[in-house]
Amino acid sequence: MLRITRAVSEVRTWALARGSWPCRRLDGGLALGFPGDICRGVEIGWAEFEVNFLARRCVLVWDDAAGSTRTFVVGEGEAGVLLGRERAAAAPAAAEAQA
Repeated sequence: MLRITRAVSEVRTWALARGSWPCRRLDGGLALGFPGDICRGVEIGWAEFEVNFLARRCVLVWDDAAGSTRTFVVGEGEAGVLLGRERAAAAPAAAEAQA
């Protein structure tokens, strides 16, 4: 299930607990890097990440499934789209389970 937070302190705590670090993507957006993943950007410090996260009014959307590293650092409006897609994808499975 996808979760969301606007709290940069929660982003940092969550990322550090998973061995993750802040990145600036090649297109200028923010991301989190994870061990074993190919980072398509530049590793940055938490101070730079925080300033940009707040200035751009970003949110972190993450998959809370065990072992998942699926994350999205997006604007608030984009987060609603991601969460809507997740709910839509889950709806047929839920309806099937009730039948």
